[in-house]
Amino acid sequence: MNEPVDPIAFLDPECRPILARMAAGRERRRNSAVSIAAIRTNAAALFAPWNAGGAKPAHIETVEIPGAAGPRRIRRYTPHTGAGPQPTLFYMHGGGWIVGDLDSEDRYLREAAVESGIQIISLEYALAPEHRFPVPLDDCVALIESALEQADRFQIDTGRIALGGASAGANLAIATAMSLRDRDIKLAGLLLNCGVFAIAHQSRGQAIDDTGPGPADMQYFLSQYVEDTAQRDDPRVNILNASLGGLPFTRIIAAAIDPLCDDSFLLARRLSDFGVACDLSVHPGVIHGFMGMCGELTAARPAIREAADYLKHVFKVS
Repeated sequence: MNEPVDPIAFLDPECRPILARMAAGRERRRNSAVSIAAIRTNAAALFAPWNAGGAKPAHIETVEIPGAAGPRRIRRYTPHTGAGPQPTLFYMHGGGWIVGDLDSEDRYLREAAVESGIQIISLEYALAPEHRFPVPLDDCVALIESALEQADRFQIDTGRIALGGASAGANLAIATAMSLRDRDIKLAGLLLNCGVFAIAHQSRGQAIDDTGPGPADMQYFLSQYVEDTAQRDDPRVNILNASLGGLPFTRIIAAAIDPLCDDSFLLARRLSDFGVACDLSVHPGVIHGFMGMCGELTAARPAIREAADYLKHVFKVS
């Protein structure tokens, strides 16, 4: 009988020191009572080296606009100096619904904006557990609507908008897309990176669990985001329960060595069942959230180019 293949054997060498740093924080969270404040501080320290240096769009501004939970910050990455309305991607950062801010994936968004030539607006939505479901989702919807009401100020072409996100942010992005669909706001596309879509996801083994959010981690994050366990079947949380018809052409980017990789396959199948055009790519050797690690991880570059090419395609720009 053949021995089972250990996926860690195929890990990109540049991922190994990243995993070592991530493991320390994961063990503290799993084995002791760590405050949300400490988790956020540790996450910010982890993200910092990934965001140093990199591309510089022509214009970056951070402003406050009204959200569902009060004024919230957004950050606009504009790759061009020209005036006039531009196609725009609204982006929701990852972080298990409990951590993250405008700095978490700053370099990735700068790189994607310059590579694609597309304006990106990043949303600093309300976090759990201070704001539990559905407030973070409502906040994303409200922030987008507020930005669209100020389309001239932010140079947004309201006829060409798309949504994107990573991990829990990808979950919020597709849930937000469903809400905007139901408000008759047309989207050009959905860009989803390493997303959480199947709440009752199945782990593929302890080795994989140690490369990203495994079952124990997901239970913790969900307990902070969704206080009422009955709500975990809500289609705005468990996306596989949702009616996905009418969503735009979707690009799903997954990491091969990620406990949530199967979520991407399940979502792609579910979108197809509803007649939604969808492309899925799985990048070998990399771990959960790898695109945000582009300041340290060379293997993130092809995925950024892929995301940029997708945005140019859905917005019909050269």
